[in-house]
Amino acid sequence: RVGEKWRTQDVDPRLQTAPIVGVSFRILRSGEVRDPRIIQTSGNYSLDQSTLRAVQEASPLPALPREFTRDVANVEFRFQLRR
Repeated sequence: RVGEKWRTQDVDPRLQTAPIVGVSFRILRSGEVRDPRIIQTSGNYSLDQSTLRAVQEASPLPALPREFTRDVANVEFRFQLRR
């Protein structure tokens, strides 16, 4: 879901590749996303912001499975621009 929400139209089209962007966030038991933040910047503000927006727009994600024993899952995603 997050990948489907990642839009890079606002990123300079001359930028064909960029360093990886790392984003961390929490998923509540209900699937709601909380506290997304950049943990590794690409050095390009527009690209970094596009990754945060993708995580936020994907919320809510599917609920955590019953078998998952905690109420919150801490997640890290890595995004890499390749056009």
